[in-house]
Amino acid sequence: MMHDTFPSDALVNLYGAEDAARCEAELRTLVSAMSGGQPNAKNRVSVWLLAYPAHLEDADLSGMQALNSLLDHTDDQFQHLHLLPPFRSGGDFGFAPADHFELESKAGTWNDLKALSHRRTLSIDLILNHVAPSHPWAEAVLAGKVDLDDEPFIRVDPHADYSALARSRHHPPVSAYGSVDGVRHYWTRYGHTQIDLDYRKPQVLIRMAKVLVEYAHRGVGGLRLDALAFLWKDASRSSANEPEVFHLLEVFRWIADRSGLTTLIAEGDVCAGVSPYVTPDARRASIAYRYESAPVVLSTLLRSSSAPLMKWIQDHGHQLHRTPALNFLSTHDGVYLRPYDPPVPPQDIDVLARATLDNGGAVIERVVNDAVLRYELDISIIDLLDGEGDGAERLAAGITLICWLPGTPMVYLGHLLGVRNDDELVRVTGDERARNRGSISLTEGLQRVRDGIGARVIEAVREFREVAAAYDAFDPASPIGVGPDLGDHVVSVTRTGANSSALCLLSLGKSRTVQIPAKYRPDGRDFVDLGPWESIVLHEIGSKRESAT
Repeated sequence: MMHDTFPSDALVNLYGAEDAARCEAELRTLVSAMSGGQPNAKNRVSVWLLAYPAHLEDADLSGMQALNSLLDHTDDQFQHLHLLPPFRSGGDFGFAPADHFELESKAGTWNDLKALSHRRTLSIDLILNHVAPSHPWAEAVLAGKVDLDDEPFIRVDPHADYSALARSRHHPPVSAYGSVDGVRHYWTRYGHTQIDLDYRKPQVLIRMAKVLVEYAHRGVGGLRLDALAFLWKDASRSSANEPEVFHLLEVFRWIADRSGLTTLIAEGDVCAGVSPYVTPDARRASIAYRYESAPVVLSTLLRSSSAPLMKWIQDHGHQLHRTPALNFLSTHDGVYLRPYDPPVPPQDIDVLARATLDNGGAVIERVVNDAVLRYELDISIIDLLDGEGDGAERLAAGITLICWLPGTPMVYLGHLLGVRNDDELVRVTGDERARNRGSISLTEGLQRVRDGIGARVIEAVREFREVAAAYDAFDPASPIGVGPDLGDHVVSVTRTGANSSALCLLSLGKSRTVQIPAKYRPDGRDFVDLGPWESIVLHEIGSKRESAT
């Protein structure tokens, strides 16, 4: 769905009528030669893969070539690839862009990148909030080649009061840089390696709009808007999710729709089925992250108890389908615990934290109003789940559970490859999140997707896609509910579409025989046997299959 009207009011609210009119004219000219994108017509069976270009190593192939080779052996089970930053960078695993278009040599070429999109939608990150000090924009500023009014950054007083800001990292919000006229201080929410852009100036919006349009011109199908919440800066406010952020988002959505993009992903939260980043009128993002899915499902797996998932669905299931959302076990940033509004009780956070520490991970904490909050778990998922030696089985079960949720499932490539904690990468980078970003050889990766842990993950995805293609109960917007109570060790959920209804059962850890409710007995069976971590989907009598596509 593409919204036809330019968001003129949004620009006026940002810049005033006169500057908004000039900005709108330039943006219209920018996209005038582009063709609008068409949303994916059949997205019910879409499963996403999230991957770094450096996840796989091969002496003769670039990172993207190696990734493409691996994808050739996944039986096309992933219809959307989100490729994490492949561009030349000043740090933060690609999220400190030193250039928006020059690729890291190890990652590969633009031809390699385009090849990744041949059989799937390809998304990359549009890093909107900042650039590296080595970026040409920053180098020109620090060399004195740019007038103060035209600087795309925010000069600040290092002694000012920044206590109102919502902080993302432990780094100070201000960094000092040497320049042609001495030391200057700039706004750096994420630290010294990333200088924040100043969207209070319309020319900054136009610069980043040009980057967006160029990505679309080069064949990218979707973009994730990185650090979206922090685009608008005001030291007297939190500078997180300010109203101006959503005005900017509406402008970027208008540009994306007219540039050939089919997907605009907000790095923002969908909580209990609600998100300010995604609206029914298609004026903002296409989809956002459901961060709460990770701690809920992982608690269920680690406890071998259906209680965390069943309680969450009981409380929020009536609205989880209302907003397009990505469900996952973790991302490249680990497991975000949503500390300000956790989706599971403190005792389940304790279980997650204890399992993380017991299996070589780190629990990142934040101090807010003198309270210590568990913020993030930095650990590979296979290490987190493998405490009893059945990590592969638990992982495959977790993939099944995120597939059953309303929305769209996303699998991190590290899960598919069964990559373990990389403590050496943590030591080298000084970043605890690096533990979840290790790499393996392409040869080993291919073995794992053929007959190892990757094969189990792919089979879980395949089973979901087959049933989702046949029954509209698994449409991303179909409601979910709690199924019949079959005991604490059996997940029992229902999905209901316009023409079908399904009962989804998963045994948590042990073999079980469960009784099937009468309306889900099309073949006359009264009971079904489930092995350890085994699942089954039963369709209500009278459910209609969808036409083959």
